Amino acid sequence: MKFRFLFVVFLLVLPLVAAEEGHMQLLAVRETADGVGGSIADVYLRIEPGSGQVFLDTFPLTRTDTQISTRFAKQIACDYLDEHCGRYDFFYTIRADSSIIAGPSAGAALSLLTISLFEGIDLDESMSITGTINSGGLIGYVGGIKAKVEAAADIGLSTVLIPQGERFVDDDENGSFFSEGNVSNGTIDVIAYGLSLGVSVIEVSDLDEALAYFTGKEYVVENVSLEVDEGYAETMSHLTAALCNRTVQLGGILEEYDVSSENETFNRILNLSLSSRNAFSQGRYYSAASYCFSANVQSSYLIKVLKESGEDDVNATLETIERNVERLEQALEGREQKTLADLEAYSIVVERLIEAKEQRDRIEVEDANLRTLAFSLERVYSAFSWARFYDHRGKSISINSKSLRSSCEQNIAEAEERFQYLQLFYPIIDLAETRGELNRAYDDLNSGEYTLCLFKATKAKAESNIVLNSIGVETSQIKWLIEKKRQLASRVIARQIEKGNFPILGYSYYEYSESLIDSDPFSALLFAEYALEMSNLDMYFPEGPGLQLAVDMDSVAIFLWGLVLGAFIMRVVTLLDKNGKKK
Repeated sequence: MKFRFLFVVFLLVLPLVAAEEGHMQLLAVRETADGVGGSIADVYLRIEPGSGQVFLDTFPLTRTDTQISTRFAKQIACDYLDEHCGRYDFFYTIRADSSIIAGPSAGAALSLLTISLFEGIDLDESMSITGTINSGGLIGYVGGIKAKVEAAADIGLSTVLIPQGERFVDDDENGSFFSEGNVSNGTIDVIAYGLSLGVSVIEVSDLDEALAYFTGKEYVVENVSLEVDEGYAETMSHLTAALCNRTVQLGGILEEYDVSSENETFNRILNLSLSSRNAFSQGRYYSAASYCFSANVQSSYLIKVLKESGEDDVNATLETIERNVERLEQALEGREQKTLADLEAYSIVVERLIEAKEQRDRIEVEDANLRTLAFSLERVYSAFSWARFYDHRGKSISINSKSLRSSCEQNIAEAEERFQYLQLFYPIIDLAETRGELNRAYDDLNSGEYTLCLFKATKAKAESNIVLNSIGVETSQIKWLIEKKRQLASRVIARQIEKGNFPILGYSYYEYSESLIDSDPFSALLFAEYALEMSNLDMYFPEGPGLQLAVDMDSVAIFLWGLVLGAFIMRVVTLLDKNGKKK
C-alpha cells in the first residue's frame, strides 16, 4: 500500500518539478599563445519560483567576474519586461571547451535568454550576439568582434549581432574590452569580413532590435506621444510661477541700483530670465522653474553685494533661512505617504532643505560667503514651491516602513552592483561623485530615512548607467544616445500613465533633458537617464500578495494529464491487488 501511494505521488509531482530550460550560443574570447582568439560557449538558464537569487555555474572558470554581469543582465531583462523578479530564482550555466573571458560582453546574450524564457519565445539557434547590456536595454561596446565573428563561422552560425557603431575595427584588434587596444595602420569592415566567412554581421542598438532578428517578429516600438497629466501641468505651472514671480520681485530690487550693463552677473540674470520665459511659453515648466531658480540665486547674491551686506544683514538672512526650514519640517512631520507622487515630493522637498542647511552651515558671519548664503536662501524658497505636490495624487500603493526599507536596500544593491561592475572592468574611470551619493544613501538607510535613501541610491544607479552607456560612444554619437534614452524613458512614462501613476520627477527630468540637448548634451544625457530610472520606482512596491507564481498553461495541461494517469494507475493497481487476494 505504501509503495502504491508513493508511486502515485511521484506521478503527480513529476510535472511540477520538471523545469523548462533555455539555451543559446555565447560568443567569447580566450587567451592564446598569439594573443586573444574567438571562442564559443553554451549558456543555459532555468527559472524557478524563489526569492530573487541568481546562481551561476561556469566550467571552466571565466577569467573575469561574470557573476556581476549575470545579475546585471537579469535585472535589465526584468526591467524590460516590467516584471517583479523577486519572486523567482535564476540558474545560469556556462559551459566551454577552454577558459574564456566573459564578463560584460555576455550581457546582451544573457538578457535575451532571460526574456525568451519568461515570454516563452524561441530564439534562433543559428544566431548569436555580443555586447554589453545597459539601462533601458541598450546594447553597448565590446572588444574582440573580429575574433568572435571568426569563431561563429567555425561552428557554422549564420548571423552575429554586434553593437551599433562597431562595424569598423582595427585590423589587428585582439579584442579584450579591458585592454588598451593595438594601433594599426588600417581598419576592417566586420560586416564585409563576416560575409567573406559566410556569416551575416548586423549592428543593433537595443533589445527590441535584437529580439526582432532572433525571433523574426517585430519588437521595435515607435515613439509614444505623452499626454501630460492635467493636475501635474497645473501644479507645475503654479510652482514655476511662484519661483519666477520671485525673479521679477528681485529684479525690481535690482532696478534700485545702478547696475552696469557690463556686469557679468547681471547679464547672466537677464539671459536666465529670458530662457525661463521661452520655456514657460512652450509648456516646459520644469525647465522654466530651473532657470528662474538659478536667476534668483544670482539676483540674491548681486543684491547683497550691491548693498554691501554686513554682519547684521547676514544674521537676518540666516534667521530667515532657519525660521522657514523649521516651518517646512514641522509641516512635513507625520504626513502620510500614500502614492509615488508623495514619495517624490517628500524627497524633493527634504533634499532641498538638506542642501539649504548644508550651505547655511558653511557660512561664517565674520567672512560670509554671499553666494553660498544666497543659494541657501533660494533653496528654501524652492522647497516650499515643491511641497505643492505633496497631496496624495495618483494611484495609492502600499507604503510603510518595511516596504520603504526594502526598496531602499534593493536600490542600494543595484547601484552597488553597477558601481562594482565599473570599478572591476574600467578602473581608470573617476567615480568619486557616484561613490559619495551611494555613501549618503547608506547614511539615510542607517538613520531610517528610507525615502531619501531610495532616491539617492536611484540617482547613483543612474550615474553609473550613464558611464556604462557612454563607453565606446564617440562624441558625434552623443545626441543619438540622448534621443535613444529619451525614447526609452518616454515608453516607461507612458506605461506609468496607463497604470494611473504620473511620475512627476521622471517627466520633469525628461522635459529638462530636451532643453539641454544643444547647450549641454552630457547633462541632457544624465537627466534622460534620471527620467528613465525615476519613472520605474513602482517596481519596488509590487501590488497584491508577495509571491505569485506564473501560470504556464502547458504545465497545467501536463499536471492534469499526470493527475488522470496517476488515478488510473492507482485504480488498476488496486484492482490487481484485490484479485490477488481473492485468488
